[in-house]
Amino acid sequence: NIRLRLGSGLNLSPAVLNALRREALADLDRPGPDRTAFALPPLSPDRAGPPPLRARPPFRTALFFDPAVFDAIGNADGFFDLTFLPLFRWREAARPPQGICLPPVITDAEAPQVLDRLREAARAGITHALVGHIGWIRVAQDMGFSVIGDFRLNITNRESFSLLRERFGLRDMILSPELSLPRLR
Repeated sequence: NIRLRLGSGLNLSPAVLNALRREALADLDRPGPDRTAFALPPLSPDRAGPPPLRARPPFRTALFFDPAVFDAIGNADGFFDLTFLPLFRWREAARPPQGICLPPVITDAEAPQVLDRLREAARAGITHALVGHIGWIRVAQDMGFSVIGDFRLNITNRESFSLLRERFGLRDMILSPELSLPRLR
């Protein structure tokens, strides 16, 4: 949807609007300096697929949005395997969590500040990063974080996870909440 506000007495013809739409769509197909294409391996019908994921005991992870709640509950009695706080809030806690959660959307203007906060978190001994954007997986890994895929990566099957694990080194994942219980199993 496009919403235009024109001053009084100004008008755009449907032909001009259609031309703008076509130009915008054509721009999406043009390669740009920040777009890197890579080919996915072909899936053949006879391919067995990735090996089954190794069964393990339940892995309990908690993301606390409020540092005060993290301080009060934290990892009471070692119940959680990993605890996370948002990247821009973990310093408000009395002690660092085991992991930080990157913002779901990081604009180019915000990237330098995110990088600074990631470096600071690494220096504080935080070892894990919950990442929901494929472009930030390698960035977090290069800074020494063990990366877990957030549900925003929308991982819904073994093929997706295997590809992200093999190509990007994803350590673990949170499955898409859109999956039904049988599909989650």
